[in-house]
Amino acid sequence: MMNGYIIKYPDCIMDEVLPTEEMLSGKILIETIDLENVSRDLQCDFLVIPGGSCDAAVIHKELHHLIQKVKKTGLLAGICNGALVLASAGALKGEKCTHTAVPKYAPLPEFKELLKAADEYFIGSEYVDEDVVISNNIITAKPHAAKKFAELILSMLEQKNL
Repeated sequence: MMNGYIIKYPDCIMDEVLPTEEMLSGKILIETIDLENVSRDLQCDFLVIPGGSCDAAVIHKELHHLIQKVKKTGLLAGICNGALVLASAGALKGEKCTHTAVPKYAPLPEFKELLKAADEYFIGSEYVDEDVVISNNIITAKPHAAKKFAELILSMLEQKNL
């Protein structure tokens, strides 16, 4: 049976991945794991990264290593700032993606530093202003597309028979 993790980090928004957890439950082994328990030795077929204030996740080297390992053979999925976490690990270089770390979705002055950091992380990726984007084995989504995000994760996992 396939197995994967939802990565829970401080200040993440677990509601964004609740539809994913519900859809996969009983079909595919999925577990929520706290960021402090992530190690490069974890074995899984897919990772789901929720959004939220992702400061701790974007600098977590063990998570970056795990993301790179899963990218080679599995499925990566990031919703909202989860895409920023994937980008910080270098997983979105050469890929199309969507996210909310652009002025249109973060217009307030307090987001200025976030947008500057996001620009650096997303270098080498192609931003697509759509609700959900699939690029090879990576799914990125805006937070309001949580149900579609979940449906696509399930569909891709079923197709790949990971």
